[in-house]
Amino acid sequence: FLTAGYHDIDIGFYEGGGGNGLIVDWQGPGFGFQNLPNTVLENFDYSDTDNAINLTVSSTIDARGATVNLGAITMGTGATLSTTAGIVNFTQTNLPGAGTFAYDNAGSLNTGQINDAGSAVIINKAGAGNLTLNGANPQLTNAANVINVTGGRLVAVGGANNPLGSSTINLNGGSLGLSSSNGAANFDNPINVLQSTSIDAANFGGGAIDGQTSQINSALTVAAGQTLTAESSHGYTLRFGNSVSGAGGLLVDGGTVEAVGGVSVNSLVIDGGSLRAANSVASTTGTAVNLAGTLVVGNGTLTGG
Repeated sequence: FLTAGYHDIDIGFYEGGGGNGLIVDWQGPGFGFQNLPNTVLENFDYSDTDNAINLTVSSTIDARGATVNLGAITMGTGATLSTTAGIVNFTQTNLPGAGTFAYDNAGSLNTGQINDAGSAVIINKAGAGNLTLNGANPQLTNAANVINVTGGRLVAVGGANNPLGSSTINLNGGSLGLSSSNGAANFDNPINVLQSTSIDAANFGGGAIDGQTSQINSALTVAAGQTLTAESSHGYTLRFGNSVSGAGGLLVDGGTVEAVGGVSVNSLVIDGGSLRAANSVASTTGTAVNLAGTLVVGNGTLTGG
C-alpha cells in the first residue's frame, strides 16, 4: 500500500480506433478493487497537451476548475460536448459536414479555428459558461448556418475576420459577447432576440484587447415582451450600425452604446452609461432616462408615447 497523503499518478493510454476505454481501479484498507473516484484526486491548475479528440457520442470533459489546452476536436453530428467548471481550449474544431453540433459547457470553452468546409451547420449552445469563437481565418461562411444560444454566453472575438461567419444568431435564453483582437470588429450577422438577454462589448479574453469598437451591422429585432440589455466595458463601444426595433424594449445599462440606424422599440430605459443615437429614437410607452445615464440624439428626433 501507499503511505497516507498525496501521490503523483501517471497513466498512459492510447486508443487507435474502435470503442475501447480505460478504467482505473484501486484498493485500500477496508475496501477491495473498485473504480478510482474523482473525489480522491487533487485539482490541478494547468494541463497542456496536443491530444486530438474524436467526439462520436455525447461526452463530458471534466476540467475540475483548471485550464486544459488540447489539440483539435472533431465533433460528431448530433453529439453534445459538455464541460465542467474551468477552461478548455482547442487548437481547432472540425465539423465534418452538414448537421447539428451541440455544446453544454459550465465553464469556458474556446473552439479555436472552426473547419466546416462551407457546410450548412446548426450549433446549439447551452450551459452557463462562455463559448468563445475566435478563428483567425474565415469560418462558418454558409448563409444557412444557425447558432442557437439557450444558456450562458456566446463570445465572438472579431478582428480581421468575423468568427460568426454568415450565421444567424438566435438569442433564446443566452447572451452575446463581442470582442476584438485587432481594431474595430464588424459583425454582419442577423440577430434575433427571442428572450430577454444582453449584448455586451468587452474584453472576454480569447486574444481580445481593450478599448475597441464592436459593431453589429444587421437590423436587430426585439420580440414582444422581451428586453435587450446593451452595455460595454473595458473601454469598448457597442455600436448598432443598423436599426434596433421591435415590440420589446431596449435597456442601456453601462458603458458607451451607439445607435447609428435609429431606435424604435416599445420601451427605452437608460439605466447607466450613455446611448448616442445618430438618428431618430422612438418609444411607444415613453422614454425613461435614469439619472445615471445620458441620451444624445444627433441627427433626428426623440419621441415618446
